[in-house]
Amino acid sequence: KENKKTRKGKEYKSIRDLARSGIADEDRFELWRKGSNTKDEYQQMYQDIKEELFCDIDMNEFPQFPRFGSACTFNRLRSAEEHKNNDRNLLHASQRILLTLAMEHDALKYCPQLGYIVERMLLDRNASESGVF
Repeated sequence: KENKKTRKGKEYKSIRDLARSGIADEDRFELWRKGSNTKDEYQQMYQDIKEELFCDIDMNEFPQFPRFGSACTFNRLRSAEEHKNNDRNLLHASQRILLTLAMEHDALKYCPQLGYIVERMLLDRNASESGVF
Protein backbone atom coordinates (compact mmCIF):
# COMPACT_ATOMS: atom_id res chain seq x y z
CA LYS A 1 0.00 0.00 0.00
CA GLU A 2 1.17 3.52 -0.80
CA ASN A 3 2.81 5.49 1.93
CA LYS A 4 0.69 8.65 2.30
CA LYS A 5 3.70 10.67 3.41
CA THR A 6 5.17 10.27 -0.08
CA ARG A 7 2.65 12.68 -1.61
CA LYS A 8 3.45 15.31 0.98
CA GLY A 9 7.21 15.21 0.34
CA LYS A 10 9.01 18.11 -1.32
CA GLU A 11 10.59 15.94 -4.06
CA TYR A 12 7.27 14.35 -4.97
CA LYS A 13 5.60 17.75 -5.26
CA SER A 14 8.45 19.09 -7.37
CA ILE A 15 8.31 16.17 -9.81
CA ARG A 16 4.51 16.35 -9.94
CA ASP A 17 4.62 20.06 -10.76
CA LEU A 18 7.23 19.52 -13.48
CA ALA A 19 5.17 16.71 -15.01
CA ARG A 20 2.05 18.86 -15.03
CA SER A 21 3.81 21.83 -16.59
CA GLY A 22 5.06 19.76 -19.53
CA ILE A 23 8.49 19.27 -21.00
CA ALA A 24 10.29 21.96 -22.95
CA ASP A 25 11.08 20.99 -26.55
CA GLU A 26 14.82 21.34 -26.02
CA ASP A 27 14.70 18.81 -23.15
CA ARG A 28 12.37 16.28 -24.76
CA PHE A 29 15.02 14.19 -26.54
CA GLU A 30 17.13 13.96 -23.41
CA LEU A 31 14.08 12.73 -21.52
CA TRP A 32 13.52 10.04 -24.16
CA ARG A 33 17.13 8.93 -23.76
CA LYS A 34 16.95 8.79 -19.97
CA GLY A 35 13.55 7.12 -19.98
CA SER A 36 14.77 4.36 -22.28
CA ASN A 37 17.98 3.90 -20.29
CA THR A 38 20.31 4.47 -23.24
CA LYS A 39 24.06 4.57 -22.91
CA ASP A 40 26.65 6.48 -24.90
CA GLU A 41 28.31 3.21 -25.87
CA TYR A 42 25.15 2.27 -27.83
CA GLN A 43 25.61 5.36 -29.99
CA GLN A 44 29.17 4.37 -30.81
CA MET A 45 28.07 0.79 -31.49
CA TYR A 46 25.44 2.08 -33.92
CA GLN A 47 27.98 4.31 -35.68
CA ASP A 48 30.32 1.34 -36.14
CA ILE A 49 27.52 -0.88 -37.46
CA LYS A 50 26.24 1.89 -39.75
CA GLU A 51 29.67 2.51 -41.26
CA GLU A 52 30.24 -1.19 -41.85
CA LEU A 53 26.83 -2.17 -43.22
CA PHE A 54 25.57 0.88 -45.06
CA CYS A 55 28.73 2.38 -46.56
CA ASP A 56 28.08 1.01 -50.08
CA ILE A 57 24.28 0.89 -49.98
CA ASP A 58 22.06 3.43 -51.70
CA MET A 59 19.02 3.63 -49.43
CA ASN A 60 16.91 4.78 -52.40
CA GLU A 61 17.60 1.40 -53.99
CA PHE A 62 16.99 -0.65 -50.84
CA PRO A 63 14.03 -2.94 -51.57
CA GLN A 64 12.37 -3.14 -48.15
CA PHE A 65 13.06 -2.42 -44.53
CA PRO A 66 11.54 -4.02 -41.42
CA ARG A 67 8.42 -2.40 -40.01
CA PHE A 68 7.83 -4.76 -37.08
CA GLY A 69 4.10 -4.91 -37.82
CA SER A 70 3.74 -1.13 -37.81
CA ALA A 71 1.37 0.75 -40.08
CA CYS A 72 3.61 3.83 -39.80
CA THR A 73 4.18 5.33 -43.25
CA PHE A 74 6.74 7.91 -42.06
CA ASN A 75 4.80 10.70 -43.79
CA ARG A 76 5.89 13.20 -41.14
CA LEU A 77 9.53 12.46 -41.99
CA ARG A 78 8.84 12.93 -45.70
CA SER A 79 7.03 16.23 -45.16
CA ALA A 80 9.74 17.45 -42.76
CA GLU A 81 12.35 16.82 -45.46
CA GLU A 82 10.30 18.62 -48.11
CA HIS A 83 9.73 21.71 -45.95
CA LYS A 84 13.23 22.03 -44.61
CA ASN A 85 16.42 22.51 -46.51
CA ASN A 86 18.68 20.31 -44.46
CA ASP A 87 21.17 17.61 -45.29
CA ARG A 88 19.66 15.04 -42.94
CA ASN A 89 17.65 12.44 -44.79
CA LEU A 90 15.27 11.46 -42.02
CA LEU A 91 13.55 8.71 -43.99
CA HIS A 92 16.85 6.98 -44.72
CA ALA A 93 17.90 7.43 -41.09
CA SER A 94 14.71 5.68 -39.96
CA GLN A 95 15.33 2.83 -42.39
CA ARG A 96 18.92 2.36 -41.18
CA ILE A 97 17.81 2.38 -37.54
CA LEU A 98 15.07 -0.19 -38.13
CA LEU A 99 17.38 -2.43 -40.20
CA THR A 100 20.04 -2.30 -37.50
CA LEU A 101 17.49 -3.10 -34.80
CA ALA A 102 16.25 -6.07 -36.83
CA MET A 103 19.79 -7.42 -37.22
CA GLU A 104 20.90 -6.78 -33.66
CA HIS A 105 17.70 -8.11 -32.10
CA ASP A 106 16.66 -10.93 -34.41
CA ALA A 107 14.06 -12.21 -31.91
CA LEU A 108 12.17 -8.91 -32.23
CA LYS A 109 9.49 -9.60 -34.83
CA TYR A 110 6.43 -7.63 -33.80
CA CYS A 111 6.49 -4.21 -32.17
CA PRO A 112 4.09 -1.88 -34.01
CA GLN A 113 4.96 1.13 -31.84
CA LEU A 114 8.61 1.08 -32.89
CA GLY A 115 8.17 2.86 -36.23
CA TYR A 116 6.19 5.67 -34.63
CA ILE A 117 8.76 6.08 -31.85
CA VAL A 118 11.66 6.24 -34.33
CA GLU A 119 9.74 8.73 -36.47
CA ARG A 120 8.88 11.00 -33.53
CA MET A 121 12.38 10.94 -32.13
CA LEU A 122 13.99 11.74 -35.49
CA LEU A 123 11.73 14.78 -35.84
CA ASP A 124 13.24 16.25 -32.68
CA ARG A 125 15.77 18.87 -33.74
CA ASN A 126 18.05 17.89 -30.85
CA ALA A 127 18.16 14.24 -31.93
CA SER A 128 20.93 12.49 -33.76
CA GLU A 129 20.53 9.28 -35.73
CA SER A 130 22.83 7.36 -33.39
CA GLY A 131 21.10 8.89 -30.39
CA VAL A 132 17.72 7.65 -31.62
CA PHE A 133 19.12 4.15 -32.03
